[in-house]
Amino acid sequence: MDYTRLVVRHVLAVRFQDLPPEAQELARWCFLDWLGCALAGSQEPLGRILAGAVQELGGAPQATVIGHKLRTSTTHAALVNGAASHAQDYDDVHPSMPGHPAASLIPALLAVAEWRGSTGAELLAALVAGYDVQVCVGQAVGTEHYDHGWHATGTIGHLGAAAGAGRLLHLSEEQMVSALGLAGTQAAGLRRSFGTMAKPFHPGKAAADGVLGALLARRGFTGPDAILEGKLGFGQVFSSRFDAEALRAKLAGPPAVLQVAFKRHAACGATHSTIDAVLAMRERGLRAERLAELHLQVYRLAMDAAGKLDPQSGLEAKFSVPFCAALALVHGAADESLFTDAMAKDPEIRTVMSRIRIDVDPSLQYVEAMPVRALARMADGQELREHVELPKGRPSNPFSAQDFRQKFTRLAGTVLPAGSIGEALDLCARLDQLTTLTPLIRVLGNASSRGG
Repeated sequence: MDYTRLVVRHVLAVRFQDLPPEAQELARWCFLDWLGCALAGSQEPLGRILAGAVQELGGAPQATVIGHKLRTSTTHAALVNGAASHAQDYDDVHPSMPGHPAASLIPALLAVAEWRGSTGAELLAALVAGYDVQVCVGQAVGTEHYDHGWHATGTIGHLGAAAGAGRLLHLSEEQMVSALGLAGTQAAGLRRSFGTMAKPFHPGKAAADGVLGALLARRGFTGPDAILEGKLGFGQVFSSRFDAEALRAKLAGPPAVLQVAFKRHAACGATHSTIDAVLAMRERGLRAERLAELHLQVYRLAMDAAGKLDPQSGLEAKFSVPFCAALALVHGAADESLFTDAMAKDPEIRTVMSRIRIDVDPSLQYVEAMPVRALARMADGQELREHVELPKGRPSNPFSAQDFRQKFTRLAGTVLPAGSIGEALDLCARLDQLTTLTPLIRVLGNASSRGG
């Protein structure tokens, strides 16, 4: 079977109005969650650097760079907005990918939709299709892809961005096959980059390259016609196996957006169960000054993804289980304001980190769960235990509507005035009813006046 063409036909067949109501609702939440992350991330150093770089490079004023007084080409806007949205590592994740589907896909969609005058329903249909692409390919390449050192958000994200951009550009089946081929041959992203600006650069590049692949295919530029399967294809190169049946099964199943996980904390998702466990013990009276030892038993991926034991910067701290545990204990939170270079070296945090012992327990498996067992021993001999299977925000422990709105309000408040935040919330809630994205783009323009 031609699995690349199977994926393409699925992408072209998605219709927003035919989706289950819960999938429609989650698609809107995915967009809102991504937008909040992009607004806040636009003011991070990497967001400002990239905005300055694309301004210097120039480009036709086709799409908006969020949080800056800048309109530029679709590819440049997708690059900056994609990287910015992942700058705080606060964007959504999908356990079956595994990676961050929104950060590579939605900036590509927003740039093309603004340029081409797409409706909100068209954007959301492309969003759902793009999530499906990323998740089904993630299932096909399996955990070996990640184990080999590839960052799926960057590699697989290229394919999702091209598929979504291709939908909004109304590509034919043959053009879409080429768009995926062109995206796949550009795919990159190494896990060695975690804890640096290069990690959020991955989804920015995926978004830009996906748009570029779709734009070229629209003009007749061709690429490999079976990029996913076969000798030297994406599956063979990026993994030790390519499970085509897993890909087909995932495509035939419920929309991938139904299994998206959202982040309560501004750090690598592999730290979230630990943070939740420590916060729960803190509510029961645990304090840093009373702690003699905190013993954490975690699943293997937690330390593979977030095993930095001596983080030297705020970015590195996001990928440190012991730092995140100490931060939660000392400050009772792990939000975006706390992951600073100064906090990474804070003496109180460092003292608590020295009292943390971490073991990888082979019996704790990362499949649907993200289990962590925590045992805190106090100086007076008292012990507290906590077991977290799933952090808040996972499909089986979901965000409420209030959770989404509060997170967006907090993140957007870094660059938008209060009145604009309310307007953005309203527009995103009825995104599928918008005949054009102009009203939302206009609201985002208010961020420019404060974002600089």
